[in-house]
Amino acid sequence: MQEIDRTRRVSELLRRELSTLVRRELNDGRISNVSINAVQVSRDLKYATVYVSAIDGNEIPVKEAQAEQPKEQLKKKKHGNKKKNTAQPQTVEELLNNASGFLRHLLSQNVELRVTPSLRFRYDSSIQRGVEMSSLIESLKSKS
Repeated sequence: MQEIDRTRRVSELLRRELSTLVRRELNDGRISNVSINAVQVSRDLKYATVYVSAIDGNEIPVKEAQAEQPKEQLKKKKHGNKKKNTAQPQTVEELLNNASGFLRHLLSQNVELRVTPSLRFRYDSSIQRGVEMSSLIESLKSKS
């Protein structure tokens, strides 16, 4: 029971600190409207999965961005074409995962933990799905 309570407290502490650090320390306009929804910490406190969403809703998660690419581009990548697709904008998840080492370093300075967890960022589309469900319900109500 104590272990579960500790992971919950550490998760909440990391969520608060990360939301402050992302807003204050990362000077990238593409991630200015990021909301940290939740942090899930492993039992040994070595790994943390951070769930984020874009407040403006313009960003798309990595899996959807890859699914939207034409099949020809995916085939070229498999056959050794190493050119990076510069037309595809980076998503919030990719940008934050690239900055995870920097954020971990800042966390280690601000939070007193024996081990600062390794950070993995995941896009959380639950808010967006909730808005879509609400609009569907409203459209059904208006039809009745």
